[in-house]
Amino acid sequence: MAKFKPSKNVKFKCLSCGKTEEIPRDVVQYFDEMDGGDPSVPPRFDCERCGNLMQPVYYKSVYGYIYKLD
Repeated sequence: MAKFKPSKNVKFKCLSCGKTEEIPRDVVQYFDEMDGGDPSVPPRFDCERCGNLMQPVYYKSVYGYIYKLD
């Protein structure tokens, strides 16, 4: 049986314009670990198209939180 391998990228979606972007998982995990804020809030990046927030479509954090954009 094949072992599940997580993708090397995490898909993010802009909450305003809907643009999607693949961000390398190691970059997302780095920012996740370095963020001293509320761990229940997903890692977010700025959208290059409109400047608003992008959130992960699906991401399991280094602390075990699962973020899912519906």
